[in-house]
Amino acid sequence: MSARTGPLSSGSLGNQREAGTGSLSSEVRMKRVKWEIDLDADSPREAALRALAVQRNPESIATVFDVTDELGRTVRVDLMKKESTDVRVRQLRKKI
Repeated sequence: MSARTGPLSSGSLGNQREAGTGSLSSEVRMKRVKWEIDLDADSPREAALRALAVQRNPESIATVFDVTDELGRTVRVDLMKKESTDVRVRQLRKKI
């Protein structure tokens, strides 16, 4: 786990390669994605296991993420909101 804060750099999280080509894409940029949850647990491991169970539950509504780009701009993305036009998000919503 990193204590790093602020804008992302290509070195801070590694380089992302274009799928299937093995080359660096000039259009694909690194993103930091955060998902947070408050829950009760007896240990850090138990807390992590409970959080993982929430994420993997097909009926979970834990679908809100904060996404930060390499310039430090953060956007909150709610994958359950109907106004999303991203095809992948619409496909995911159909599975839920």
